[in-house]
Amino acid sequence: MKRTLLTLSLTLVGSLLFVAMAQATICGGVEFTLVAQNNIGFEQGPTTINGNVLVTSATGTASVGAHNIINGKLYAASIFVGTDAFVQECHGTVSGPGTCGATFPFDPPLACTGTFPPPPLVVPAVNACVVGAPNKTFSAGGNPNTLAPGCYGSLRLNAGAILELVANSTPAYTFKDIRMLTGSALKSATALTKATVNVNGLFVAEPNVALTDILLNSASTIGAGVAFGNAATLTRTVINAPFTNIHPRTGTALRECSELIGETLTIEPITTECGQVNVCLCPEGFEPEGGPVACVPIVPLLK
Repeated sequence: MKRTLLTLSLTLVGSLLFVAMAQATICGGVEFTLVAQNNIGFEQGPTTINGNVLVTSATGTASVGAHNIINGKLYAASIFVGTDAFVQECHGTVSGPGTCGATFPFDPPLACTGTFPPPPLVVPAVNACVVGAPNKTFSAGGNPNTLAPGCYGSLRLNAGAILELVANSTPAYTFKDIRMLTGSALKSATALTKATVNVNGLFVAEPNVALTDILLNSASTIGAGVAFGNAATLTRTVINAPFTNIHPRTGTALRECSELIGETLTIEPITTECGQVNVCLCPEGFEPEGGPVACVPIVPLLK
């Protein structure tokens, strides 16, 4: 009898069909979901982070509030783990009443600490092309709205508006600032291929917005340069804002290896999803074993 198993991660001796999800940025061989230069603050949960977290500075800090769970590695020079919080691996000096499954010195991959943001991301720059460029406003009545690549002033998506952008365009899209009203969506017109959006100033989103297949490079130096309302959904999206704070609010979902990279991160209760789905088909007469880690012969039940 053939046994079929669907699992999230598997090392297999047997037949393996591999289906990978979109990868987040890989730095030094480690895949990270949340990256900050100086500080990450997780507010009181419950929040479950499925992925690795990094604060690159040698004096950086991470504070994991009460009732939060990080299923991955947390790298920060100083780590506070709050009441009933759990981190699978803590890489840094740890304090607080919470629990680390394992503790190591602060030992981030060297490739992650040489520049910020870590490669392959680049440092965004303010672009003067937006000066005098036309503002753009889109409404739900034109869905799906489209826009040619180029330089623009302020971008405003009214409630429920959908704007589709050209993927991998040259030039990319550059805006003075961006505001997304409730229920609006910004997406690449080509699924699984990112559209690059550069913004000089603020990116502000109201509740229930969606970003899909977007690389957002923010050159903002304002204290809270990238802010989301409650229940935003980011799918295969990377927010690269190395000079400012990124603040996803309660109910935000980072799907399919979406990633936040900021000078600082303020994390309310959110969800993250990053990994791979493997389908294991053991040969006839074998079944998974060990978590599972291998296919072993099936032992008939005694009658």
